[in-house]
Amino acid sequence: MLQNPMFRGNLILVCAVAFAAGMLPGQVDRGRAADLCARAAKLESQGLMAEAMQALNEALIAEPGNPPALERRGRLRLANKQFADAVADFVELTRRRPNDPAAWQSLGEARLGIGDREAVAAFNKAIENGLKTALVYQKLGEAFVLNGDNERAVTAFNESIRQRLDRPEPYVARGRVKAAEGRFRDAIEDFTFAIQYQPGHPDAYFERALARGNLLQFDRAIDDFNSFLHLKPGDARGHGFRGAAYDSLGRFPEAMADYNASLRIDARNVRVLLARADLLARMGEHKKALDDRTAALQVDPDNPVALVARGGSYHLVGEHEKGIADRTRAIQIDSTMELAWFARGSGYFLLGDYEKAESDLAEAVRLNPKDAEAAETLAKTKEILSRKRSAAALGSRPLSRVPQPAPPPVPAIPTSATSGAPASVAAIKPPEPAAAGVSGRAPAPPPRTETPPPAQSPAPPRPERTVEPESAAATGVDPARAAALNKQGRNLISKGDYTAAERTLVEAVSVNPNMAQAWNALGFARMMQRKYDEALADFDRALKINPDYANAQRNRDAALRQIEKR
Repeated sequence: MLQNPMFRGNLILVCAVAFAAGMLPGQVDRGRAADLCARAAKLESQGLMAEAMQALNEALIAEPGNPPALERRGRLRLANKQFADAVADFVELTRRRPNDPAAWQSLGEARLGIGDREAVAAFNKAIENGLKTALVYQKLGEAFVLNGDNERAVTAFNESIRQRLDRPEPYVARGRVKAAEGRFRDAIEDFTFAIQYQPGHPDAYFERALARGNLLQFDRAIDDFNSFLHLKPGDARGHGFRGAAYDSLGRFPEAMADYNASLRIDARNVRVLLARADLLARMGEHKKALDDRTAALQVDPDNPVALVARGGSYHLVGEHEKGIADRTRAIQIDSTMELAWFARGSGYFLLGDYEKAESDLAEAVRLNPKDAEAAETLAKTKEILSRKRSAAALGSRPLSRVPQPAPPPVPAIPTSATSGAPASVAAIKPPEPAAAGVSGRAPAPPPRTETPPPAQSPAPPRPERTVEPESAAATGVDPARAAALNKQGRNLISKGDYTAAERTLVEAVSVNPNMAQAWNALGFARMMQRKYDEALADFDRALKINPDYANAQRNRDAALRQIEKR
């Protein structure tokens, strides 16, 4: 090929152009790469992100693998939520800079974005290389949550909080773990911490509202949803959740308004469609309820709970065969769903097909022997079949002339069982009461709780510098031991062990009475045990030592508010 004069001419032309550009094929132009990186930084500072990205791409052509260009491009991709591309950049960066903890942290964040379980390893590498910050431990905790390791997640969140008590994010993250474990009061405490440190933190209000809904504190949940929607107006989730809370309190017009608002923003929200359908059914609007359940199934056609619910709507509008078909499809999707067997069995009973009703109801009772309603309906079915067989054996009149008990209910779906419902609808929604003529197989709405809600948690102590009025030598104190005890006490506070924290911090102030941080932490530990008077005295002591101790002043104000509520 090199003998071909035309080819040689073209090659010479390409090389000449490359030479004129200052770069031959395979040549690395580090200077050009550096200039382009600097230009990208300037463009980024001006908000010209697309132009900055283009400059970085050119820099990586000039010098493939240029670490500053990889780092900056990876961060831009992270900001744009281009997580897979960011992973590629940071994988190459960590290969070139294996001891760069910031590169490992960024790789962990990118892996978190795509749901990659290897994010844990990346954050651990960042820590191994010396980046032991509150943010890294928070992100490590989030990675453990992704892997389903809640115990290690909480340990990581605790460390994040220990390092920076005033950051709201690890409190929210730890609260979510506690809520997922059903520890709603503990979760509320964490969300309250987050709100106290950042009153405008929308996620903290949102999560606290969900936790309060799970404790049936619907009024207080609505207050939190109001705060959330004030911070994030027009959020579909907020309207859906608040609608469910209104629904639970029987405030149906407000509930309907919120469901409508949520669906105007997101018409394909299955959970809200099902919640509104339940409310419409209770109002006797069965055709509209059927429409909403059909719309939900258009989005999620294999949702067995929605199929059972729509089957109930079909029965209520007289389309019994369609009702049976929906329940049959639900059983095909999930043959262990007791409610689907009960629902189809009740439908067969309503149609007078007692043999099929008996078979389905028997399966429902087998799956859930504690379902008294299914057992009762099965017993009635057996009784009718027994009469029918006896009448046939005696050659008597047809069964249709034999007095029979009233048909059992065709069950509507209890909303609390809504498949895949977020805490926004399912967790705080009451069961659907009976519709006219056909029982909804629903108990009475949940009673309002009389349990007093937990007091809002005050701000936990944050270590600040104190003004020591006397030297250690003059007073005979042991500042090193006091500092160690103070640290131990704060660790116990972060774990929620306030009794042990109090004992430890009492010892801390006994060996160094002039340590404002220890007095503040002691007051906080006592306040969390509702020892408000003692806590107030402790905060006063901290402020006497350091009148500018802002955290102690906030905690003192919180304790005083609790005392005034008595």
